[in-house]
Amino acid sequence: FRFLKKFWALFYKGDNLAVTDDAPNADELKSLHKLIKKVTWDIEHFSYNTSISAFMVATSELAQQKCNSRQVLEPLAILIAPFCPHIAEELWEAMGHTTTVCDAQWPVYDEKYLVETSVKLGVQFNGKVRFAMDFPANATPEEMVAMATSAPEAQKYLDGMQVVKTIAIPGRIVNIVIKPQG
Repeated sequence: FRFLKKFWALFYKGDNLAVTDDAPNADELKSLHKLIKKVTWDIEHFSYNTSISAFMVATSELAQQKCNSRQVLEPLAILIAPFCPHIAEELWEAMGHTTTVCDAQWPVYDEKYLVETSVKLGVQFNGKVRFAMDFPANATPEEMVAMATSAPEAQKYLDGMQVVKTIAIPGRIVNIVIKPQG
């Protein structure tokens, strides 16, 4: 019930429909297309319980992003129709549709919205994570090490130390092995 109240709140603020014709941003589209991919796969494989958890995650993400774009919320209403048909019908009609949500075209995810542009990795010194930072997803190991060693957070670990070895695996790890100079 709490999840359904949260889901409903994406569409309504109080008693007023809050759906706008604003263009969605990249994060909203990513949340939507991730959900479309998951729910479509789950329905095809009769794995309904994981769809509900995916809805909960997407609803939280979209609520946090304060999403009220029609381009995101209409497909959301279509996606939830197999699980909550009455709510889906109410939302569909409130958005101005005269046909049933069951006649709507099932949304198709677009892989381009699912591509990660950055990766958050922990930066390690001598095998211990000291801080985390974002790296471009396509960064080379050399670029990753350069970014990590030039970060302001890294300076207190590098002061008076000599870099012995660096290990950087894109998307996985950045480890800087250091020892005292001298």
